[in-house]
Amino acid sequence: MNIVYVGVDLGSSNFHQVAVNQAGVSKVNREFATSAANLIKAFADQRGEIHVHLEAGELALWAISIIRPLVSRVSEPGAVATGSSRRFRLDRVATARPSDTTLARQRLG
Repeated sequence: MNIVYVGVDLGSSNFHQVAVNQAGVSKVNREFATSAANLIKAFADQRGEIHVHLEAGELALWAISIIRPLVSRVSEPGAVATGSSRRFRLDRVATARPSDTTLARQRLG
């Protein structure tokens, strides 16, 4: 199976997606307005074993909860600041109960 490496720079208004294949050849370089629908759209047309790197940020948990069903792997850049002194591990999303994900979405607004 072809592995595709995808990087996402996620901002509150827009996100940028870049994808390369195993040989390092660019497959995707595009920008979207940040929304759940656009995150789904950005990953729905990717084919192969999709490995995503998402930088740590306030929207990371929210984004991972949306793209997790569409990709093979999401890298875990560590703790994510949520705008308060609390920190969450991204790997919680992989095993999160729906209530955990809902709580993260509510906290992230």
